[in-house]
Amino acid sequence: KEPYVWFLKFSLDEQSMLVSASRDHFADMVIQALGTEITGEQADGKLDNNPYVFTPNANKLAAFNAQVKVLLKQPASQYY
Repeated sequence: KEPYVWFLKFSLDEQSMLVSASRDHFADMVIQALGTEITGEQADGKLDNNPYVFTPNANKLAAFNAQVKVLLKQPASQYY
């Protein structure tokens, strides 16, 4: 019921195109972590050492949160 969002930062080449090797590396890490759930292993921490995930600064995060709440027709935050 609660949306889950990853903020990802991938490297770009000299033409501002996504470097496919970093995209593929991230996809492999996610697939391996999801595969552990299928086999019954714990996936905890499998994506923690991920060079692609980042947290935006507080202002950008608050603006993103507000936009998502409007799009999903959820009530405003208690801090609004």
